[in-house]
Amino acid sequence: MFLWANSEIVIGVVIINIFSRCINGVFGLLFKPFFKQLQSTPVEVMLILNICTAIYNFTAIISGFTMKSVSIRVIAVIGTICISLGLILTSFVSTWSAVVFSYSVIVGVGLGLLSPAVFLSLATTFKSGLNKAHGIGMAGIVVGDIVLQQLVGILLTHYEFDTTILVVGVVSLTGIFGAFLLKSEHQVPPLPEERPLISSDEEKQTNSRNEGFLNDFHMLEDKNFLILLVGMSCGMTIAVDFAVQFPFYLKDSAQLNEIQIAACMSLQAGSELVAELTFYLYIDYLKFSNKKCYLIGVVGSAFARLFLIYFEGFHSLAALSIILGYFKGIAMGNYLLILAEYFRSSPEKLPSAFSFSKITCGIFSLSFGPLLGWIHGGGYTLTFCVQSFFALLIFIVWIAD
Repeated sequence: MFLWANSEIVIGVVIINIFSRCINGVFGLLFKPFFKQLQSTPVEVMLILNICTAIYNFTAIISGFTMKSVSIRVIAVIGTICISLGLILTSFVSTWSAVVFSYSVIVGVGLGLLSPAVFLSLATTFKSGLNKAHGIGMAGIVVGDIVLQQLVGILLTHYEFDTTILVVGVVSLTGIFGAFLLKSEHQVPPLPEERPLISSDEEKQTNSRNEGFLNDFHMLEDKNFLILLVGMSCGMTIAVDFAVQFPFYLKDSAQLNEIQIAACMSLQAGSELVAELTFYLYIDYLKFSNKKCYLIGVVGSAFARLFLIYFEGFHSLAALSIILGYFKGIAMGNYLLILAEYFRSSPEKLPSAFSFSKITCGIFSLSFGPLLGWIHGGGYTLTFCVQSFFALLIFIVWIAD
C-alpha cells in the first residue's frame, strides 16, 4: 500500500538517484584518461575523491540541520543544479587543482545537499514500509551506475574526456524532475524544545532554537551512538576506496581486458541491484535488525575482498564480483536505515543524527582515505588486507557493544 500512497516520492527519489547521485560510481572510469594524461599518482587520484567525499559530508551537516526550516524540495533542486554545474565546469579544466574546485567542491556540495534530502524525504514519509521504499530508492543508484558506465564507455570510445563529462553533466540535470516530486512543505519535525511557548515572543523563540541546537549536541553523550557513527564512517570510507580500486585491480593485477572488466563491473552492479531490492526480506521475514543486516554486508564484503588475493582468471573473478556486489548491496541498503532504526522512538532527532554521521564520515574521509591511497602503493594484496581488517574490526566492536 505504501507504494500507492506515496508513489510520487519514491519515483522522485529513484529519478534523482539514477541521474544525479550515482556520479561517484563511475569516477574511476570517467577520469581515467584525464589522470593518465596528467600522470597522476594513486594518492592524487584518491585525494580528489576524498576531498569530494569530505565536502559532501560537511555540506550534509548544514543541510541536515537546515531542513527543519527549509523545504526538502528546495534543497534537492539546488543540489541537483550544483552537481550538473560542477560536471559541466570540469569539462573546461585541464589541471589537477581546477578539478579539485569544479568536481571535489561543487559536485561535493551538490551530493551533500541531495543525500539528506532524499533520505529524510523517505524517512519522514514512510512510518511503515521504509525498508522497501529505501531499497527501491537505493536500487536507482545501482541502475544509474549501470547506465552511466555504458554511456561513459561509449562516449570515451568516440570522444575526448571533456566532451564526455560535458554530456554527463547535462544528463545529470534530469534529476531536477525527481526533486520536484518531493514534498514541498517542511517534512522534518522540529525538536520539541524548538517550539516556542508564545509564538509572538521573538526572544523566547530565539532561546528555544538555541536550546534545541544544544540538545542536538547532547546526542554525542550517548556512547552507543558514537560507536555507531565511527563504525558507519569507517565502513563507508572502506567501501568508497574499494569501489575506486577494484577496476584498476582487474586491469593492472588480474590482467583482464576491457570487455572482461566491463562484464565483472556489470555483474557486480546487477548483484548489488538484487540485494537492494530484496534486503528487506531479511528484516520482514527473518526479523533481522538493520544493524545486523549491515554487519552481514560488511563482513561478507571483507571475506570476498580477501578471496580476490587468491583467485585468478576471468570466471573466478566474475563469480567474486557477484558476491561482492550482493554483500555491498546489503551493506549500503541498510547504511542510513541504521540511524532511522536507532532513533525510531524519537524521529525528531533524525536530521541531527544524519548530520553528525556526515561529520564523522568527513573526518574519516580526510584522514583515513589518503592513508589507504598511500597503502595502495604497497600493492593490492596489502590494500585489500587492510580494508578487510578494518571491516572486521567494525564487526568486533559493534558485537562487543
